[in-house]
Amino acid sequence: MKRLLFTLLTSIFFLQLSAQEVGVTNENYKKLNYESLVVLIDADPDLVEEKWEDFWDDRYDVNIKKFDRDNSGTAYLGEQVALPIISPKNVNLYSKISPVGNETRVTMAMAFSENDIVTRGAHGTSFVAAEAMMKEFSNYFYTGYFDEQLEAVRDELKDVRDDRTDASDDVEKAKRKIEKYEKKIKKYQDRIDKEREEVGDELETAEEKARRIQTLEAQLRELERLRARYLG
Repeated sequence: MKRLLFTLLTSIFFLQLSAQEVGVTNENYKKLNYESLVVLIDADPDLVEEKWEDFWDDRYDVNIKKFDRDNSGTAYLGEQVALPIISPKNVNLYSKISPVGNETRVTMAMAFSENDIVTRGAHGTSFVAAEAMMKEFSNYFYTGYFDEQLEAVRDELKDVRDDRTDASDDVEKAKRKIEKYEKKIKKYQDRIDKEREEVGDELETAEEKARRIQTLEAQLRELERLRARYLG
């Protein structure tokens, strides 16, 4: 629990330190090299890939497919996709997810044709819209990421609280059982003491009777002896 919470707080701290600004770079998409928008995401590449695919499907109903993968990263292509926010015309959407140290670099380029690329100089309005989409993805990723982390913390906290409640219930049940058994033990002990007392009384009475019998038998024998002596 503490480790998960520490990871969450650390991630938030580093996110606050870097505003996730969108920059511009050149990127290779298979054999093509295009001016591209770039943003760094503080997460594992596999997770970023998953969220990148989800983002385009959820927000823009666009299906992007992996078309190249090597040591430098995974490249995606959305071929002739409809993005009215970019242009009335369909565009080819190129993107790449690459590991960079402890972060993941996301690059994106849009092209109406192989030689007609969306850049600030060539298609300024479309470029600004594409830049906004990259910022939107950054927000989409971190919102989902931290919501999942918070949910995990809440679930773990609930489990711990439930365990504590269960443990308390178990303790109370154990206490009640102990009290019950202690009462039974006392009851049985009282019964044992009573039985011992009664047995003791009976033993004492039996011993007295045995001694009385012995005395009477002795007297009887003596009387019989005397009778035989005097009466023949």
